[in-house]
Amino acid sequence: MIMGERFLFFLLVFVILLPITNAIGLSPDVTYIAYEPLKEGDIQIRVINTVNSPIDILLIFEGDMAKYFKFIDDGEVVPPLGSRAYTIHYKMPYEPEAPGVHQVIVKVKEDLPAGQGVAAVLSVISKIFVDIPFPEKYIDYNVKTENVNIGENIVIEFTLNSKSVENAFVVKPLADIYQDNAIVKNFEGESFALSAGSSKSSNIIFNSTEIGTGSYFVRTHINYDGINSIEKNFSLNVGYEDIIVVDYTKVLSPGGIKEFSLLLKNEWNKPVDGVYYVAYLEKNGVPVTERAFSHTVNFGALETVDIPVFIDLKDIPEGKYGVVAEIHYGNLVKQEKLIVDLKEEFELTTAMIIAFIVIVLIAANYGWIMFNRKDNKEDDKLGRLLEK
Repeated sequence: MIMGERFLFFLLVFVILLPITNAIGLSPDVTYIAYEPLKEGDIQIRVINTVNSPIDILLIFEGDMAKYFKFIDDGEVVPPLGSRAYTIHYKMPYEPEAPGVHQVIVKVKEDLPAGQGVAAVLSVISKIFVDIPFPEKYIDYNVKTENVNIGENIVIEFTLNSKSVENAFVVKPLADIYQDNAIVKNFEGESFALSAGSSKSSNIIFNSTEIGTGSYFVRTHINYDGINSIEKNFSLNVGYEDIIVVDYTKVLSPGGIKEFSLLLKNEWNKPVDGVYYVAYLEKNGVPVTERAFSHTVNFGALETVDIPVFIDLKDIPEGKYGVVAEIHYGNLVKQEKLIVDLKEEFELTTAMIIAFIVIVLIAANYGWIMFNRKDNKEDDKLGRLLEK
């Protein structure tokens, strides 16, 4: 879609949705619920319609406790220049979510009949806060780390906050490292005490050579006086100085100068400057094209970049060929051997689309002329009969 068409499309969507968005209001803005195990109840939300036409709506819910809320009055229409109260039913779980205040967002969605287009979710919202009390002993925490290169230390930083009314005497951070759903290593932090209402920082530190290079999934939690906290998980990358091929052009059209590209990724968690590659086609180990040089790119840490070269394929017949790509970075040269297929491909160009549209319009115009000519003949015939 060209820029002008894209602008007109979004302008049309904006013009269509703007009156609907402005037409809706919700009341109340905020509702509070005090959590109790298996507690049930109903909430009334009033939808206000400020335009002179009915609006059929749905209420949808977002948030970590949204699954405990249900819209009851599905199918009820908000009258023109009026309002309607809708019922939201909730049932709290027996086992609470993490303690604290949880927010559920209530949004309005158009309820369109099947086949009438895509329903819009409107920007107007109402909020439901569910207050789950803290137990007598509860420790919350935040955790973070950074990607490293092989040989560097990995530091998993825990920040603990006691929201208890009692002291915790044995507190220990724990981290489990996974790769491909298999456990790689377990780490434990030092034990310490944490008094009620206080905060403390604690780190798990180990060298990246203990797990090696690659991408990892890290599960963390806190154990305090035999109680396990909720898990907090994140990804971790241990890199090394390498530029790898993520993807490349697998099919080329023979004849003339054609663009071939490599999608390269810097596996090093530091910038790598002066990266370029040289590529050529070969058959049975014998080069069949001239060497093509790419431009030079400076890679950021763990960055992925698509880099093209232009290879002269004149007089190269169709078939499968090897592509030799020599990747230069730093003082290193890495050779990759890939396979490319040279074959004619049908390419739908803008000119072809325009030509097709012109042909269709001409045919439609010709059909319309013939139809009108036939109608005119019938009218003339009928006129002659009436004159007789």
